[in-house]
Amino acid sequence: MRCKRYPRTPFTDTARKRGHLRRKQAAEREALPLFSAQIAAAQPSEDEVMRRRAVVWDRTQ
Repeated sequence: MRCKRYPRTPFTDTARKRGHLRRKQAAEREALPLFSAQIAAAQPSEDEVMRRRAVVWDRTQ
């Protein structure tokens, strides 16, 4: 049986994805309020996370 190839779609950077990332990072900081400054310093920026996600998306697709 032959199947049609699934069309590859490019990674799209949307406001919803960035909003979710902001909420996720805030929840990580709020989980341990005494260490929130250290956790915030270790968290990557939004742009860096989106770049990394785009690279992983291309590799897995």
